[in-house]
Amino acid sequence: MGQHIREEEGEDIPGPSTGPGNGNGGRTKRRHDDEGQQIAAELQDRRQRMKDSMAEVARRRAAHFATFDTGGEGDGGNMENDVHVGGEHARSLGPWSTAVQLADARSEAKAKREEKIMNSGRDNKKKSTYAHEGWKPSRDPLSGPRHGDCVEKLKDVSLGLVTRLIEYVESLWGIPDDVRSQLADEVCKRRCMSPDAFRLFTKHVNSWLSVPDCSGIEEDVLLEGLLQAFESPSLETIHMGLCGRGMTDAVAKSLTEEANLSRLTHLVLGGAYRLTDTGCLMLLEKAHELQIFGIPKCSRIEGRVVEMLPEVAPKIHSLDISWCCGIPRNCLSSACKRLDQLESISLDGIIDFNDDLVISGALDGLKRLKRLSVAHCTGLSDVGLERISRHHPKLDTIVLDHCTISSKGVIEMGKNCPNLVSVSLKRCALVHDDAVAQLAQHCEIQKLNLNGVKHLTGAAIDALVAYRKKSLESLDVSWCRLISEEALGYLCDSCTVLRTLYVWGCSHLSKKFLFGHSNESLKIIGRGDEIDGDVRIT
Repeated sequence: MGQHIREEEGEDIPGPSTGPGNGNGGRTKRRHDDEGQQIAAELQDRRQRMKDSMAEVARRRAAHFATFDTGGEGDGGNMENDVHVGGEHARSLGPWSTAVQLADARSEAKAKREEKIMNSGRDNKKKSTYAHEGWKPSRDPLSGPRHGDCVEKLKDVSLGLVTRLIEYVESLWGIPDDVRSQLADEVCKRRCMSPDAFRLFTKHVNSWLSVPDCSGIEEDVLLEGLLQAFESPSLETIHMGLCGRGMTDAVAKSLTEEANLSRLTHLVLGGAYRLTDTGCLMLLEKAHELQIFGIPKCSRIEGRVVEMLPEVAPKIHSLDISWCCGIPRNCLSSACKRLDQLESISLDGIIDFNDDLVISGALDGLKRLKRLSVAHCTGLSDVGLERISRHHPKLDTIVLDHCTISSKGVIEMGKNCPNLVSVSLKRCALVHDDAVAQLAQHCEIQKLNLNGVKHLTGAAIDALVAYRKKSLESLDVSWCRLISEEALGYLCDSCTVLRTLYVWGCSHLSKKFLFGHSNESLKIIGRGDEIDGDVRIT
């Protein structure tokens, strides 16, 4: 057996078969050697043909990348014979050719984008005439910004200086409440509200304590500061924001035992994520004169405080429970039906507030309601909005940011609520020009937020000028890129009482509008930094 195997491998095996007189072994060996050489030659030839084929493909690809010839002379223009079938999309296979083509087509692409922006959102191709067409700057844009845009007010300079040096300030005695509030806002914006700064603001308080950011204040420091503030015999208002780290049930209990809360009329504790219904009820039971109560973004509130609110705070007329997502639907409905004296309510971010809750009559009992905020309540549609507007015709302020409403609901709201002076439709993408025109025609609009309502055009601006040029004070058209700078220039020249205009994201605005309008009292927010190196429009 072993001998036969060794013979097949071509070895010379000693023995009778390989003896000097026998030639069979030699012939077998020569035969195997010839077969091996033939197989090796075939393999070598196959490798060479494959190598030549790959080299040819590589040459064709290199030529394709270098010249970007979709037809090619060698292929006779036949795309089926091309290595990279794909027609005009073949350029994506060559990075250098792609970069060159994109660079060459830059101006053409820009022109197409601008044309698309100006033409999109229009229902027909017929040429329309607008009142703002033909607007020309009444002031030379080359003269640059007005002096009011560049020179800071002495009050702002002083507040900035005190804010930067707040750690060296020893006392705020004698400073009016409104100035203290502005100073606290600036300190919090600079993230400088340290425990020492907090003690400074809670000392020598008059009637108003406002600290918008208490995120760095611990329990002991917060309790110490509040007890110090309550030493003032005229303290009536406390606004604390982001106070979750320090405001707990234990702090609330200590305040009810050591401080006099009977004079308190305004209490807002924002972001108190460690405060529960128990702590809130302890505070409400001692604050008998409370009229404004807010616990926005208090995630541990479960609804008991809202359900008992009519009993413990019968004089309350403003309630803010925004983003208190733990409040069940039945508690919200029950409380709203009994809070008949409520004039303002904020329900932002509460998922259970939807069309079904509105149709069930949850808000029908609020006969005095004037302000409603339901931002981010995505379950509210035109159906719910129409019912709200029919049952609350006295509304003067409404916030509908990020709701799934359309022009139909806004039009009905404008007809049913003629007293509206402030409307916010931020990111309501289904609202169009006709809705804004109805609001302007039927309501006394003073403040209008249209941020991100992308389908609006110059027709909406013309309607505002036609009906509200003597009342409109603040307008936000950020990211409304279909509104031309001619329309905005016409608006600014016509609305003499317009004081604030927000244009964030309106990259198409130029010097022609920014420096060419005639409204000397207007403050433009959102554009101007990149127009000139020395220009800064806040």
